[in-house]
Amino acid sequence: MTDGLTAAEAALEKGDREEALDALLVAWRKQKAAELAGLIDVLSEDLARSRPALDTGAKDFHARWMAVEGEGLAADVARLGPGLWAEPTSTLGLRVERLVARGEDPRTGRALLAMIEHIPTTSSSNFSVWVRAFKALPSILDASAKETLAALRERKPKTTSQFWPKFHGWIDKLMGELSAPVALDAKDAKRARAMLARARELAKEKAPVIARSSPRTVAKAATSPFAALSEASGRTPRRR
Repeated sequence: MTDGLTAAEAALEKGDREEALDALLVAWRKQKAAELAGLIDVLSEDLARSRPALDTGAKDFHARWMAVEGEGLAADVARLGPGLWAEPTSTLGLRVERLVARGEDPRTGRALLAMIEHIPTTSSSNFSVWVRAFKALPSILDASAKETLAALRERKPKTTSQFWPKFHGWIDKLMGELSAPVALDAKDAKRARAMLARARELAKEKAPVIARSSPRTVAKAATSPFAALSEASGRTPRRR
């Protein structure tokens, strides 16, 4: 299928979960099949054993979130996801921007869906945050998410805020933009099953050691105008 799958197979054979995760993300971005997303999740959960969850209730949560994101490790996306529905909402736009800018990732899609479920803000001053999140989703999700989105769409508004008509419009537009799920061909599906079995074997071993500084880290997100505005409004320091 892709060089990503070949690289992932080699990495799993030698037990390098980080390298395998990076390679699978490359493969998934070229062909967003559920089998590859499942593999990414298994590896992500395995790697998560080595990295503590971020405390969303901590007073310095945003600073901690930014520090973890700044390391650029693909293994940390699952830890960063809950930051999309956590306080402070004044810095939510920056967290959304940073996570999305890391590249297409099924875990990011799941985090954005959870953000839609939690609705961390309905303030008109944060509408741009929602616009950014919904703009990212058509290239991350597929039509299999329509049932979930439809259920979220049917929830009764809790207030009379003008947020709700916009929110419902964003969901309706997104559902119309989602493509049909991708399926691997028989050969690659067989390869994915073999890799899944190997990944589950590795998950039974002791937790892997994750490098805090690795040549395989993802590129740091450039500060976009949207992110710059979010940083300014949240009075957070720029990432060095």
